[in-house]
Amino acid sequence: MSGIVLYAQPVGMKICDFKIQSRDAGRIIGTVYLPNDNLTVGGDKDGDGLCDTDETMTLSQPVAEQCLSDVGTVSAWTAIVTYKLHVTAGATLVINSNYSASKIPAPDGIGPNSARIVLAQ
Repeated sequence: MSGIVLYAQPVGMKICDFKIQSRDAGRIIGTVYLPNDNLTVGGDKDGDGLCDTDETMTLSQPVAEQCLSDVGTVSAWTAIVTYKLHVTAGATLVINSNYSASKIPAPDGIGPNSARIVLAQ
């Protein structure tokens, strides 16, 4: 499973929700494969599209800083296959494609192993 960060086997019609909720996820090298599922990046605990602050941290860290998150910024490459992608307020998702800068291989159909590139909405 080299090159796979997250993988979910489609199961019937059920849609699952996966979340990357971290302020320190700058390096995600590999493929997130959730073709029938949803992926949320950022601190959105209640699903409203906004970052949710942690009330226990308010005294040690300003509320505005709690929602800042850079995901994938220092990754050589990341590929995301998902049904729906949500990036919450305060989160920045960077998808790099420098495949030769990593020893982690891209799966067939991704990056340099793909004959066709598609961006879909």
